[in-house]
This record gives sequence, C-alpha cells and structure tokens, in this order.
Amino acid sequence: MSDRRGFFRDLLREAAAVAQELNVTVRATTEPEHDDRVPPDPAGPATGSVDEEALVALCRDVGLTHRADDVRRYARISLRLTHGDATSRSRLGGVPEVPPGFVWPSWHGRELGFLAQVDLAEAAAVDAETILPHRGLMLFFCDLAERRSGLSPTHRGSCRVLVVEGELAAAEAHAPALRASPLELSRELMLPGGWSFQAEELDLTPEERDAWDELRDRLAGAQGVDLEETSGGRSALHRLLGYHEEIGREVEVDCAFAAAGLDAGDVAVYHTQRAALEAEARRWRLLMQVSAEDSDGFERLYVLIRDDELRAGAFDGAWALCR
Repeated sequence: MSDRRGFFRDLLREAAAVAQELNVTVRATTEPEHDDRVPPDPAGPATGSVDEEALVALCRDVGLTHRADDVRRYARISLRLTHGDATSRSRLGGVPEVPPGFVWPSWHGRELGFLAQVDLAEAAAVDAETILPHRGLMLFFCDLAERRSGLSPTHRGSCRVLVVEGELAAAEAHAPALRASPLELSRELMLPGGWSFQAEELDLTPEERDAWDELRDRLAGAQGVDLEETSGGRSALHRLLGYHEEIGREVEVDCAFAAAGLDAGDVAVYHTQRAALEAEARRWRLLMQVSAEDSDGFERLYVLIRDDELRAGAFDGAWALCR
C-alpha cells in the first residue's frame, strides 16, 4: 500500500467531512480548487430481473449449458446501493439510529466513524430470501481517521458491524463523519469473474472462461446494469452481498491471512502460505462494498465476513479492507 493520502483519512480532516451525493461519488473533503479529472461514473439501480429459468437460458445462449449447475451454484444476489430519497432509512453517513444506552464502538481508544445504516426490512422487501436478518438496522462503523489496509492482523477491530432493533433514535450527540446520503436498494443477480478467486476452483477452460464472462455481461445487461470491467472505467458503486468489483487482489485470501495472524502484505509469507489458507479463504464473502474517489486516486472499502457467521447473524468477525 502506498502512503498517498487516502479517501477515508481525508474525510475526517475537518470536524465534519463532506461527501457528495451518492449517485455522483463519495469524494474527499479537500479537493483541489481546479480538478479536471473525470469522476467515476455514477452507478444506477438494477432495473430488470433475472430468475433461475432466465439464467439457464442465458447459459444456453453462450454455450455453457453443461455448466448450468455451476452457474446456479455460484449465482449470488447483491443489493445495489444507489442514491435514494429521504423516505429511506438506509443511508450512507449522517448519524445512526441507536437504542437507549448504546455504546459507541471504539478502537485503540478512538471512536470509530459511522459509515452506513441499512434498514433490514427494506433489504428483505427487495429480496425476500436474503440471508441478512429481516428486522432492525445494520450499522457499519470503520476507522475513518486513518486508512487501514486490513492486511495486517493488528487491524482487527478497526471495523464493527452491529444490528440494532427496538426503540431507536438518532445519535445526535455524535457529529457525522459523512453527510447523510439516502440509499435506494435494488436486487442484482451476480456471478464471479471467470478469472476470479471465487471461480478458480471450477477449473474452467480458456474457452469456458470467455463464455462465462460473456454470460456475466449478458446477465448484467438483462438487469439494466454494466459490468465495471467492460464499461471503460470504475464506477461509484456500492453494494451489500454478492461479489465485489475486482481490484487485483484476492480479498478473501487477505482476510484469511489477517484473521490467522499473518500479514497478507508480506510477499514472502503470502506466497508460502496461500495454498494452506485457500480453503479458509473460501469461507469469506463480501458483506458490503463502498466506493470512493479522492484527490490522489480511487479507492474502495470492503467489509467481508465468513459465510457461516453471516448465516448465523454473528457479525463480530467482520473484517474491513481498504484499497
């Protein structure tokens, strides 16, 4: 990781860091006065729906009928998070709604920054079969004061995910780290990239990989969205669940390393231990992705969790990676 000024660190340079509307991007508060860079494309909601029958038909169209069972097994539903209206309780930034006596999460004696709030009833309304809890609010807190890569085991605890329900009220005593941006949730059916870590165990042939990615492209088009890798640039895309947009690192392996007490940033350790940790890495999956643009480049924050813990509604083991 470079020492360039990170998006999340910049957000807290002032007492209340500012984010632009979610449908443009989450930006650093200290932008240059004259910035002629092209911002990432705003991500829109999914506008179409693909069921299992339609997915199998797409497999047939690209010559992957013999892989239809694998396609069904690897398909995951993601909830795209895009700009919404003020009626939504789901939002990026602002202050969270918390129960009486709520203890604000902290790390190394410093309060974590509030990142996002998701109304789990809204999520269940979009996807009735979601593996998320169906009640309450899911709150995301991260160390926004300093950008933590998440590659080191010493970064444990720099992210907290909590579910609260019952009598809730805005935590007005805490200044927001981000301006509140309401979120719209939309359902997107996803497949991992043919060359990704997730698809590695499928042992696809080169021809099958090409067809697999053609299937992904058609799947995205049927839902009114674009694949980032074919759209000509990165987009300001945020999501819950599903698969993360590729960044050149195997984030699941990174989490497995750090959780096992190993530094995933140590190249020598990484290459000698990767095979031993591969099975553990496959237990990890995306919980949330937040995209951002800063004055020095583009970054994303990923929150991952083990699949069994997610299904059990146990979020203490959530891990954050910043790129």
